[in-house]
Amino acid sequence: MTSLDVEEGGHGGQRHSYLFRRPRVLQYHQRGREVRYVETKTGDSVQWKRATGATPSSTAPDHSSSDDSGEGLVKQREHIDLFIDLTFVGIVSNLSEHFNTQIFYSDASETGASAPIARAMMEFVVLFISTWRLWNYLRRFVSSFFQDDIFQRFFYFWILMLVLVWGNNAPYAIGGGPGGTVALVVFLVARASFLIAEAGYSWFIPWLWPQLLLTLGLNVPAAALWIGAIRADDWLRIGLLMGALVAELVATAMIASPLLDRLLNDGRKISHDAEHYAVRLEAFFIVILGEGVMLLAKGSPLGQGISYMTGSGTMALSIFFGIYMLYFRGDYSRNYVQAMRHSWWKDSLWGFAHVILFGSLFLLDVAVLSLVINGGVYADQSDATSAATAARAVRARDSAPDSDNLLRKSRRPVVRPGPRAQGAEGSRPEPLANAEQKAAGGSNPPHSPEWS
Repeated sequence: MTSLDVEEGGHGGQRHSYLFRRPRVLQYHQRGREVRYVETKTGDSVQWKRATGATPSSTAPDHSSSDDSGEGLVKQREHIDLFIDLTFVGIVSNLSEHFNTQIFYSDASETGASAPIARAMMEFVVLFISTWRLWNYLRRFVSSFFQDDIFQRFFYFWILMLVLVWGNNAPYAIGGGPGGTVALVVFLVARASFLIAEAGYSWFIPWLWPQLLLTLGLNVPAAALWIGAIRADDWLRIGLLMGALVAELVATAMIASPLLDRLLNDGRKISHDAEHYAVRLEAFFIVILGEGVMLLAKGSPLGQGISYMTGSGTMALSIFFGIYMLYFRGDYSRNYVQAMRHSWWKDSLWGFAHVILFGSLFLLDVAVLSLVINGGVYADQSDATSAATAARAVRARDSAPDSDNLLRKSRRPVVRPGPRAQGAEGSRPEPLANAEQKAAGGSNPPHSPEWS
């Protein structure tokens, strides 16, 4: 039976009239019970009501509540969620292009060297999981503390600004240089920003202090490894960052488990909003899946007219659509219960399984475009040699201490449709050669990228 107790803090009037609202944890566990604040409209005002001992269905957010602007906090939270996802679309796209360059358009991809390919895969794991962690930090904060006051709006903008800087410098995070240092420092600043914000909220919610201090203590090893990685290079940096991510995942699982509950004040602990958590993961799934679909259209990689390339693109699209159907329409249980509501370890396993799923889907996005355009291989060894020479020329240019390099674009393959040498109509598009190779008078390899 659900009992509702009206809490102080009903609010009416204009939604933009709050500089700072008294923070609340919107859902938490207390001695085996789930406590959640739900938004309820009473007359002309909207009030927070606390639902204790509630079932999942009875604690679902009330989307019908609204303030004078016609929208309640639940609807406003959906708006900020959408903007966050749009920001991460660009970050994922940048990582996709970077990884595509490393795997398919580098020396290692042509010579078959296993060590550089393994390094590229390890770099992908580090960058993708780090990006996922930033998204998850923001998802958790919005789900747990959303108030839509002026303070939170500035805080969201601050975090998104850090995410933007991270996304632009992430491709250089492993290779060293100023971009790598900036990326690692920005990640630490973002993580610290969330902890500082929660510390400020703890002054209004005293029972948060034990959980916050516990989180700080368990994340000290991860922070130390991140700081150490700033001074390291190449494989050592990859190893330190991998260790930091593993340490942080273990710390998150320990906080979610009941093993340390006795250290918390009155047994209270922030919990997931199960419905909102599921919706956010579905949104991130669409972000990753949409990146693969976008690559099939960005830059017209299928060429002009209707050709065999169109059929290859259609086949790739059918793969993405099938994955979509499996994810959203794959469950036919009569009594569906969210995995996170079964037990704490199933909740942690469910979240970790999504990290693996999203990472695998990201790799599929990168591979499909190369398979559609180039068939996954170069036509002959001379083409591979030309592409490798192009890659080395760009790396030499980027490493030169030339101030003009600051004005040049970052190294990425740009695949553009164009006729083959024989000019056959509707044939496979030809990626353009790089500027250095053109200046040297070299011929355009039929399957090499343009390095701009």
